[in-house]
Amino acid sequence: MSNYEVVDGGGLLGREKITAGSVRRYTAYFGLFLDPGVTLLPLPIITVDSTVSTVGSVSLSADFKTAIWYVTAGSVSEQFTLSLQVITSDAQTLDYTIIYDGIPPFTAPGTPNPVPLTIGPTGGTGPTGPTGQAGIATNTGATGATGVTGPTGPNTLFVPPTSDPQIVGAVWNNSGTLTISAG
Repeated sequence: MSNYEVVDGGGLLGREKITAGSVRRYTAYFGLFLDPGVTLLPLPIITVDSTVSTVGSVSLSADFKTAIWYVTAGSVSEQFTLSLQVITSDAQTLDYTIIYDGIPPFTAPGTPNPVPLTIGPTGGTGPTGPTGQAGIATNTGATGATGVTGPTGPNTLFVPPTSDPQIVGAVWNNSGTLTISAG
């Protein structure tokens, strides 16, 4: 809820942030501005220039010195303007403006039913866990020699010969094992 205390005869009352999809109550108290014995006439005229956010339940307090209204923010983030017009019992017409900045609700990502996220101070670092068990070594052979790099390029297929070409460094298929020819 936001309360405004009106101290002049019109203009910008303020700027509000409102979460998309929420409903908030607002009041504007004119008792500090009105001369003694002067009150507001029913009903104040309140409009918004939005196609998705609305204003409703417009009323006056029992002493006719406070305008009361509710703003329902649309489901999208937007900026819109509320216009408030009141007429006093001494025939003054007073016009005021409030600018609303609609903001998206902040929710925790990745939860099946997102809820508003309250952010507080970061806690201390927890203790370090135990070190895992050492792995078991296995017998492995030595790394073999690196072969000659073959041709590269698009759509190139290298099929090695199935017998030793008798050329130093040439590769051939020795019963399923690529072998480098000694010449």
